[in-house]
Amino acid sequence: MKKNIEIIKKGGLLLLLIIMAFEVVRSSMRDGDFIGYIRAGRLTLDGAFIYSDYLNTWPPFFSVFCVPFAWLDQLNGTILRGCWTALMIVAFFYCMRISLQWLTNQKLCWPFQSAGVGELSFTSPIVLIPFLILFRFVLDNQTNLQINIFLLLACLLCIKYWSQEKILPASFLLALAIAVKAYPIFLLFFFLFKLQFRLVAWAILMLLIINGIPFLVYGLEDASTYYAHWWNEIASPYPESNHKNQSFNALLRNYLHTDSQKLMVYFNFLDLELSTLKKLGYAIIGVVALYPMYIFGFKMDKKMDINAQLEFAFVFAAICILSPVAWKSNFIFLYPAYLLIYYWVFIKKEALHRPIREGIKVLFFASLFLNIFSSELFIGNYFSDVLESFSCITFGTIFVLIAVVMIYRNKSDLA
Repeated sequence: MKKNIEIIKKGGLLLLLIIMAFEVVRSSMRDGDFIGYIRAGRLTLDGAFIYSDYLNTWPPFFSVFCVPFAWLDQLNGTILRGCWTALMIVAFFYCMRISLQWLTNQKLCWPFQSAGVGELSFTSPIVLIPFLILFRFVLDNQTNLQINIFLLLACLLCIKYWSQEKILPASFLLALAIAVKAYPIFLLFFFLFKLQFRLVAWAILMLLIINGIPFLVYGLEDASTYYAHWWNEIASPYPESNHKNQSFNALLRNYLHTDSQKLMVYFNFLDLELSTLKKLGYAIIGVVALYPMYIFGFKMDKKMDINAQLEFAFVFAAICILSPVAWKSNFIFLYPAYLLIYYWVFIKKEALHRPIREGIKVLFFASLFLNIFSSELFIGNYFSDVLESFSCITFGTIFVLIAVVMIYRNKSDLA
């Protein structure tokens, strides 16, 4: 019986890997969001206004960061895209390995590699099921040739080096992630909240240095213009009403402001001004954040114990919806949270009182329906877009956040 189950698990894993390999080949012949990276790099090489391309919504440093992509694309764009998508798979494997090492103190083996002493087989339920849950977002990153998996790896490596007292590489990776795409700044805020002043100071210093590079490339006047344009025209305005945007700000706009969505779905309860909506959003986030801040506390005595893992998982999940613009590929940051929820509810289930465990299960399965089973694969393009118009992934992520807090709050019951 066990042998048959193992064959089924290996067969399922093989199927997933074949799908990912197929996506590598398919994506190598597509533009995806990667074309935006290439265009940003080309505009820098051409000395043109980097925000003349509507696809460029990133900080000015990102256009400099993308120059190598523009060069390589001129040599062979197909190989470049294929390598980028393949490296994405490798990067996610290392995201899993780091997270599982903290949780189980075992090293994750490569798929179909035999596990030795102190190693974890890829077909273990703690590995395979969270991977299957997040597979939708892995595939979404591949399909759109996104950068989010690499940013997730950078953030996890930052935490890993921080826990090993390697402050310089930790701060550099955090600063680089923020400079490339601004949303990892919430991890910096968390370290500041945790009184990790040394890491924060070095990260800010490196962030200043990295963001100084555009001034060397573009010159003082143009770089100043670019930063002002990015802040005033892209970062500061309230995010657009679009069913693909699953951020908390977009949720508020969907329900509390009159907008015409692409699907012509109207369901707002109020019609608040966008300036009022922005203040309301900040107020809600500020008030709601008080409770996790209270239970997490200011200090982290045992680095990467279960408390630290839950806290970082909460921050990563919050990053998904706190970013003003949150496309589906951003939600790859839910991996640590889903891993821990699955572990404590289904593997260490005896460590939680039954009413608490059952409540977390309800949140877990509700989030799966909203985050995973709302995809086009299960319900088709139209109904998937309709659910996203109602901010289904945002609500699913809120359920994940509540589940993480419930586990954390009951940690005295954990064995």
